[in-house]
Amino acid sequence: MFAFQIGKYGIANGLDKDLHKTPNFYQGELHDMGRRQQYLIGQQMRQNYITRTGLLHDTYNPLEVFVRTLNTNRSIESANAQLLGLFNSHQMNENNQIQENQTSEAIPRIQIDDSVKTESEELGLSPLPNNYYPPVINAYDESNDEFFPYKVCPILQLEKQRRQQILNVSASMSVKYKDTINYLAQLLGEDTNKFTVGQAIQYADSLKARRSQQFDQSDLPPRFVYNMTRMYNEYQNLTLAMNSTASKAFLTQIFTEILSLFQSTIDLDTNGSLQRAERRIKFYMYQADDDMLLNFANAINYRLTDRLLNYSSTILIELHKIKIDTTTYYVNISVNGVEQFLPEACQNVKKCEYKNFITLSKSKTYYGDTEGYEKTCGLKPDETYNQQLNDWMNTFPQSIQYIEHKYTRILWMYLIQIVFGLALIYYLEKRKRETRSKKRKVAQFIEMINKHD
Repeated sequence: MFAFQIGKYGIANGLDKDLHKTPNFYQGELHDMGRRQQYLIGQQMRQNYITRTGLLHDTYNPLEVFVRTLNTNRSIESANAQLLGLFNSHQMNENNQIQENQTSEAIPRIQIDDSVKTESEELGLSPLPNNYYPPVINAYDESNDEFFPYKVCPILQLEKQRRQQILNVSASMSVKYKDTINYLAQLLGEDTNKFTVGQAIQYADSLKARRSQQFDQSDLPPRFVYNMTRMYNEYQNLTLAMNSTASKAFLTQIFTEILSLFQSTIDLDTNGSLQRAERRIKFYMYQADDDMLLNFANAINYRLTDRLLNYSSTILIELHKIKIDTTTYYVNISVNGVEQFLPEACQNVKKCEYKNFITLSKSKTYYGDTEGYEKTCGLKPDETYNQQLNDWMNTFPQSIQYIEHKYTRILWMYLIQIVFGLALIYYLEKRKRETRSKKRKVAQFIEMINKHD
C-alpha cells in the first residue's frame, strides 16, 4: 500500500583529506561504481513494487513517487541513478511526446546554428534524446531540512560535538589503534606523541572510499588501510548514534512524516477511494546520511550497525494488509533486504500491527508530544511558530491534524489578543463619544444661562 525508503548514497569520494593527493580529486563526488550500485537498487525496487506487487505504474509518474535528498552531489546523483533503475530509462518519457504541430514552436527564438536545427529534426517527437525524462528531485539544505534537525534542535549538534571532542582525545581508541595512528603520524612527519585520534580520523574517510573504489594503494600497508577503515566506522558509530533522549528528538520529524503518509493511505482505503486516488504518493525515496540510518536502526534494535555504514545501505518501511477485505494494517521494516523482528510494542514480530507500530514510534520519538520535543530542543513558542511552521509549510506537506495539534495553543493566544485589542479599541472609542457628548451638553447649558441673563 505504501513504501518509505531511507537510503545511503553509493560509493563516493571522501569528504576529508586525501592522503594520496590525487589530481582532480573532487570531495564528495559520487563514483561511477556508486552510480552502478544505486541503479541496481532501483532495479530491485522495480522488482518489489512494479513486477511483484504492482504498487507503482511501469512508467515514471511524479505523482506516485516523492524523492527527497540532502543538498549534496552524492545524494542527488544517487537518487537520479536509482530512479533510472526503478523506471527503465527508455520508458520514462513514453507519455510525454511533442505533437506534430508543436515541433517548430519547440525551437527557441534565438540565433542558432543549422546543426542545432538538424538536432531538433532528429529528436522527432521526443522532447529529449533517448526519451529521457528528468525526474523531480527535492533537495533540502541543512538549514531547512526538518529530517536533519541540527539547526532546529541545537541540543543535537551539541551532543554530536561533545562525543567528537571526547573521542578525539580518547585513550581507549588511541590504545586500540596506536600502531595505525603512529604510522600515519610518521607518514605526515608529525610527532607521534602528540598526534591524536581526532587528527588521524581526518584521513580515514578518503582511505575508506579509495579502498571501496579498488584504488591502487599499494604504497600503503594493506593492514594500515584496513585499520583506518575500521577506526572510521567505529568513530562514526560512536559519534552519530545518539543517546536515547537526543535520538528521540532526531527521529521525531521522519517518524511523523511516515505515520502521516501511512494514515492518509489507510483513510483512503477505509472510505473505499484508495484505488481511485490518482494524486497519491505511493513510494517515498529519501537519500539520507549515516546519522539517519544509524539512529533509525537503533530505534528498532538493529545491532549490526557497522553494516549500515556501507555505501548504498537501505532501510525499507512498508505498510500493507495481509487480506484485502480486512481493516487490519501492518508495518514491516527491512534492513539491506533482511526483514527485521520489531521490538517492544510490536512484540518481536516481523509484521507489526499498525496501532502497535504507532505505540513503538511514540516510545522512540516525540511523536504526538509537542511539549516534550520543544523542551528537549530548547525551543520557545515564538521560535516554534515563526521558524518551524514556516519551514514545514515550505517543504513536503505534513499532516494538517498534526500541525493543528502542534500550534493550537499559540493560535488561540493570537486570537485572544486580537479579540482583546478590538474590545479595547471599542472601549476607547466609546469613551471619546461620551466625552464629546458631555462637552456639548455643558456648552448648551452655558449658552442657555447666558440667554436667560
